Amino acid sequence: KEFDEGKDLTYSMKVDILPDFDVMKLDGLKLEKPIAKIEDKDIDEALTRITAHHKGSKKVETDRKTKSGDFVLMDFHGRTKDDGVEHEGMHAHGHKLELGSNSFIPGFEDQLIGQKAGDKLEVNVTFPKEYGATELAGREAIFDVEIHEIHEATEAEVNDDFAKELGFDDEKALRDAVKHQLDNDYGNQTRLKMKRQLLDILDDKHDFEVPPAMVEAEEEGITQQIENERKANPEAEEITDEEREELSIIAERRVRLGLVIAEIGQQNKITVNDQELQRAVITEAQKYPGQEKEVFDFYQKNQNALEGLRAPLFEDKVVDLIFDKATVTDKKVSIEDLMRDEEDEI
Repeated sequence: KEFDEGKDLTYSMKVDILPDFDVMKLDGLKLEKPIAKIEDKDIDEALTRITAHHKGSKKVETDRKTKSGDFVLMDFHGRTKDDGVEHEGMHAHGHKLELGSNSFIPGFEDQLIGQKAGDKLEVNVTFPKEYGATELAGREAIFDVEIHEIHEATEAEVNDDFAKELGFDDEKALRDAVKHQLDNDYGNQTRLKMKRQLLDILDDKHDFEVPPAMVEAEEEGITQQIENERKANPEAEEITDEEREELSIIAERRVRLGLVIAEIGQQNKITVNDQELQRAVITEAQKYPGQEKEVFDFYQKNQNALEGLRAPLFEDKVVDLIFDKATVTDKKVSIEDLMRDEEDEI
């Protein structure tokens, strides 16, 4: 307002302040816990999905030529064309390759189509410019290939042999592992539905003004996420005015719930220690095999990103605290009902 020579600076500032509110009583809060029992048919269905992605094969006994979709059992020895050097990874014995899977260097599999068991041939290829091994990227290479056997694809059958292919001792061990995974999946879904119940209750029981700037920042974050997702789909439409109104409501709900959860956590002295945060970083790094060091470096240098991992850990600990205080009633539901997606506006 004033900053004249020889006079003090006077100014006015408008800031958002966190609201004062009372948290609802948590003792006696009632929640339903949806539980679905795993039946043998559920394990069978899961195994069917697994076999759909793991083709079986049987040896071709006739003297026919290879075709796309066949598997060949072969030896290969490769060398770069310009200097005749065999680099690491350019040879193998008894390797099984599915023709048409595009799992080898472009053009390699195509040259094996129309061959017979016992054939020896020279395969000429060019490594992609963006190939992972920089010493081979963009270079021409020659592979001496000997085809030992041709196998044709068959439907995979769940048995001891199939289980061993997946790294299990026998079929029983495979089925036990599938059941364990389903238990985890259904348990996570049960917790998610209970958390939705809880957040709906917290939202219903707390009504106070939230700082506009926090709502605006949350809305911008949600909008940016949706826009980024839609950019990946050329047919996706821009966010409509009606959708923006809905996003504004969602943003206000998120901010209010965030403040309530933060207050409950503070009242109950909930904290996230360094060990818990470190485990979260490790879990995040495991999502990117081969790039773990880069992930660790990223979080070490980016404090905001690290705090981004702390927030959901804090929220989960508060939610667990409330679950412990609540009166929880088990409710048997079908797997279909448990796994059914619900519109998530949390």
